[in-house]
Amino acid sequence: MKNAGYDFLIVGSAGNSNNGIYEKTNKPNKYGYLRNGTDNTQSANTDAKYGWHLAAIENEQLKKRIIIVGSVGLDSPIPFKCSTFSNGGNRVDIFAPGEDILSTTPLGLDYSQFPKALKGYNVLSGTSMAAPFITGLAALMLQVNPDLNGAQIKSIICDDNNKRFSLSDSIGVIHNIPNGEKCVKQAINTTGIPNVTFPTGEIAGTVKSSAGVAIFDADICAIRKDYGEYNIDLELYNYIFGTDENGVFQGVLPAGNYDIIISSETFLPVVIENIEINPNETKTIPVELISYNPRNTNSHIEGKVIDAITGNAIENANIRLRKNWNRQTGTYVSDNSGSVLCVNTSNTGEFRLNTHLGNYTLEIEKDGYIIGYYNVISIKGDDNYISTFALSPILPDNEYRIILTWSDSPRDLDSHLCYYDNGNRVFHVYWANREGYVNETEVATLDLDDVDGYGPETVTITIDTSLIGNGSFEYYVYNFSNEKELSESNACVKVYNGNAQIDVVYVPQDLTGLEWYVFDITSTGITFR
Repeated sequence: MKNAGYDFLIVGSAGNSNNGIYEKTNKPNKYGYLRNGTDNTQSANTDAKYGWHLAAIENEQLKKRIIIVGSVGLDSPIPFKCSTFSNGGNRVDIFAPGEDILSTTPLGLDYSQFPKALKGYNVLSGTSMAAPFITGLAALMLQVNPDLNGAQIKSIICDDNNKRFSLSDSIGVIHNIPNGEKCVKQAINTTGIPNVTFPTGEIAGTVKSSAGVAIFDADICAIRKDYGEYNIDLELYNYIFGTDENGVFQGVLPAGNYDIIISSETFLPVVIENIEINPNETKTIPVELISYNPRNTNSHIEGKVIDAITGNAIENANIRLRKNWNRQTGTYVSDNSGSVLCVNTSNTGEFRLNTHLGNYTLEIEKDGYIIGYYNVISIKGDDNYISTFALSPILPDNEYRIILTWSDSPRDLDSHLCYYDNGNRVFHVYWANREGYVNETEVATLDLDDVDGYGPETVTITIDTSLIGNGSFEYYVYNFSNEKELSESNACVKVYNGNAQIDVVYVPQDLTGLEWYVFDITSTGITFR
């Protein structure tokens, strides 16, 4: 419930197995129940933590919303005493009356066992009699202040300033009996937190084999790693989706950072790290799975590194690998001798890495360039397509570079960058107009154009975007050759700012038509559509 954005409060009983007969054990507070014929027994106090699954929960965010109630009874000359049957320990949060409580009973009960009981009622004892007192108090507090959340209610009930009495349980731990009037007054004067629905985004994509065949039975597991700006009070959780007959998956996730695991029988699983889900956005992820043959896992990765501005080959660029996709930190892949697997590009910009079947993040580093990270697969055979990897030279602060790549079809995708001032278009940079000017100053260029598949196409914005005032840039991709749908192109746009890559976006899987509007840039920054 909490991970779905709902708040709650659970009131549970501590259990009634204290002072029972148990098998002896060398593990403190962990007793097993007596078995018939066992002589190795003893009478022992019972820690509530080991008596009920809710009391055993260690998760702090959940414990804030679970109240475990122990039982007390009236005593003389002191007002209360801990019930001998009540489990105790640090997991008990509060005491309430639990002895000789008039309670409802099932109408079908055999009342011959209870000669003094009225039909439908009986006098009972147990921590299950104590818990309703706290449940009723919590309900009354919520009635006077509906904006209180579960953690606030528990905090008020367990507050030492709101106690009526304190006494020790059977294990020697001190607990309070709450003063209901004080709790309600504090609830009235506490600023509540309205129960809101946490913002969500979507994850979507298509899973295919390396041969391009849709995989209809793949499982997608999204594991939340952190909360970012949202869901600060939520816990880590796993979300499971599946692909349809076309290999397509789509699911709603609370905003946050995730690792995504895609798996299917007879294929190597793929792990994609650090996927940021933003509110009201859909993150598209195209995935290729590799058929697994345990008898032969040797394979290789090869490619060519070029300058994203000039298209020229880059010599002596350093190439290394990390396991999984989107992994920009951590251990590099090693060779059989235990040394980091590393090669440099040749004078033609080409390289080859011999490795095992799998999915990797390729890291390319060269002085004067922004470090490039690329998701690659390593498959068997000598007929691998030699991929081209475009490195962006380092930019001044507040300038942007946009690099578009795609698959072999459609052959020609085009980058388009428009600049607007107060809603009026000032210029349009594309293949037929490669420079854009504001007040006779060049502020944008189409650096590199590609017309035969794969890309890259590179656009650079050279104006300090903090100075553009009411101006705005609009970037979109146009399917010039129209040989297949844009959604089938595997189009990818990488955006760089200063000396860092700030985002990677893939063409939406449900896109129709010839145009893909990717983002806008204003004086406040970049906004992806």
